[in-house]
Amino acid sequence: DIYKNNLSNKDWQAVGFNPNKLEKHFIKHSDDFEFKTKEEYEEFAKNFMNKEISETVESFRSDDGYVFKYDIKNNIFADAKPNGITETCYKPTRGLEYWKDQVKKYGKEKM
Repeated sequence: DIYKNNLSNKDWQAVGFNPNKLEKHFIKHSDDFEFKTKEEYEEFAKNFMNKEISETVESFRSDDGYVFKYDIKNNIFADAKPNGITETCYKPTRGLEYWKDQVKKYGKEKM
């Protein structure tokens, strides 16, 4: 089961938003992206969270197991709960400075 694997840190992967919070996040962050539906936004966020680390995509896991990810080139930030539920996905107005603040505040284990 994907949730159990995520909680035990085995092959962690994002699974999408909590259905009760998806609409709120889509409305709040829809101006950051060009998605027409909340389903497109959710699929993008899930795929982004599952994206491999690269020269332009950084990630870390916090002490409490949350996974944070940032795309430096495209200024996309997202995070997810330890069980894989995506919390948010957006383009922070402060860009890389925002990411550095998150690393300083929550950073524990580079992924």
